[in-house]
Amino acid sequence: MFGTTNRTWWSWLTEVLLGERLFRAIHPGTQDWRLFLTPAELKLHLEASGFWLTHEDLTGLCERPSFAPAAGRFPPVARTLHYERCVSLAGHYMGWATKPQLPLDVEAEDVFENADAESDVFEDAAEL
Repeated sequence: MFGTTNRTWWSWLTEVLLGERLFRAIHPGTQDWRLFLTPAELKLHLEASGFWLTHEDLTGLCERPSFAPAAGRFPPVARTLHYERCVSLAGHYMGWATKPQLPLDVEAEDVFENADAESDVFEDAAEL
């Protein structure tokens, strides 16, 4: 299970510009927008580690801040952030990935050898 922030213009606007610079709800310099991961990049990293991730495994999170005046501070800062599930992955998103378990009598090398043989079958079919 994971939760992270997408690298989009929306996340830069809400996290860096509004969150850090304007409202100061996040300590300045905490967020490095260039290090945020897009869902496609996260999927590549997870698959390289042997995990499976599908788009159905992801859900968006929308922030619902509760603003309250702080003593001697303007603008008012968000006292609490509530997250709600939403369709958009533009800001925060979370999900889960699964790693397939091999049966006890199967070696990982056998699986990779069979996968190479299957890919040869697909290449041969493409030539027909």
